[in-house]
Amino acid sequence: MTITSVTRNELWRHPDPTSTPMWAFLLKVNSKYGLQLNDYPGLYKWSIENVAEFWEEVWHFVGITASTPFDKVLPPNAPMYPRPDFFSGSRLNFAENLLFPANTPIDPTAALVASLSAAAIGAIWTGISPDNGVSAVLDRLAQISPKVLFADNGTVYNGKEWSSTDKTEEIVRALAPKGLEYVVVINNVACDLGMDGLKTTGVAAEEYTSFLASAPNVPLHFEQLPPSHPLYILYSSGTTGPSSTPPSAPSSSTRRSTFSRAPSPPAPACSTTPPPPG
Repeated sequence: MTITSVTRNELWRHPDPTSTPMWAFLLKVNSKYGLQLNDYPGLYKWSIENVAEFWEEVWHFVGITASTPFDKVLPPNAPMYPRPDFFSGSRLNFAENLLFPANTPIDPTAALVASLSAAAIGAIWTGISPDNGVSAVLDRLAQISPKVLFADNGTVYNGKEWSSTDKTEEIVRALAPKGLEYVVVINNVACDLGMDGLKTTGVAAEEYTSFLASAPNVPLHFEQLPPSHPLYILYSSGTTGPSSTPPSAPSSSTRRSTFSRAPSPPAPACSTTPPPPG
């Protein structure tokens, strides 16, 4: 078998590397530590040989907002696995750092709003695609016993809208004995919200816009948490067995979980017959 040589062509080069935030960071590191780094490989090499110093400079460079500063960046000579305790002693909030300063207009989606709201109060967020079947959803959510469920009323498949209300009701009934307390239904497609059926489950339910309108007009409060506080629960694919979650536990007293089925784009027609699995 003959292996022919391959000519490597450069795909892209930044026209002005010195205008990038990375270059500004590199200059800051050079100035503080008396270095002469002049490219990405040099900065990368310094970062992995001086891990604590690198992350301390990142903290200051990006302007992390924290109610309590850190005592130390990392334990001395800490390996990266298992994960060490970063920025011990500090108290901060993920959503607060993502939302401020809001210098550019955004077009938020319901899932993003719910996710950041969960982070703001110190709750744990998890998300599952709304086109999953009931068993696939319950395989995941039954492991974590969520308190609040955000659910789309439908999805789009092959250019057509499909109602998810029956599926959502079945999921809610199964999760009610496991501690589910509240369901917020997002009006994502032109189908019924299924509120009458949800009322029979014994779990409180509300439409998304009504849920937002009920919020008190008070300044936002961001729960201040240690950097090790869990933010998301993710899942394995489930292709070789039941889907599993990473073994993480909250490091503060907040132990709530939320779940959202991400919105899908609108389409013209609606059906109650479920689409093919996939």
